[in-house]
Amino acid sequence: MVTTKELPEVASREEWLAARKKLLVKEKELTRAYDALSAERRRLPMVKIEKDYAFEGPKGKARFVDLFEGRGQLIIYHFMFGPTWDKGCPSCTALSDESSEGRLIHLHSRDTTNGYGVSRAAGQDRGLQGEQRVDFPVVFLLWQRLQLRLPRYAG
Repeated sequence: MVTTKELPEVASREEWLAARKKLLVKEKELTRAYDALSAERRRLPMVKIEKDYAFEGPKGKARFVDLFEGRGQLIIYHFMFGPTWDKGCPSCTALSDESSEGRLIHLHSRDTTNGYGVSRAAGQDRGLQGEQRVDFPVVFLLWQRLQLRLPRYAG
C-alpha cells in the first residue's frame, strides 16, 4: 500500500511542466553521454580468436566459427538455466520467446546471427528445447572453458 509520505508533492500543471522540462534537460544529457560511451565501446579493438573452440548443441558439435552461420556478426545471449532448475530463467525464456522470425530476419539482413549459450551445468536434456519456440542456435558450453569475455554491446 502506498502511503501519503511516499508520494511526491502535488503541484500545479505549470509547476509540473517547469520541473519536467528541467528533468528532460538532464535526461537528454545522460542519453547523449550514454550514446557517446556506446560509440566508444563499439570502437574498441577486436581480438583475433585463434583457438578452435568446439561446442555442443541440439544439432551436435559445432566450432565457434560455425555459430556465425556464415554471417559476420554473432550475438550470444547467456540463457540462465540453473543445474537444479526444472525450467529456464523466466526473463531469459521471455526474451527467447520474443525472438520472432521477424526479428531474426531483421538481424540476418544486417549480417548478424542471434544465439543462446546455456551452461553445461544445466544439463543438455533439461527442457530448453521445449521452451525454445523459434529456430536459433543454442550452444551448451562451459563459460569458464571458453576463456574469452564477450563484450556487451549496447545501442
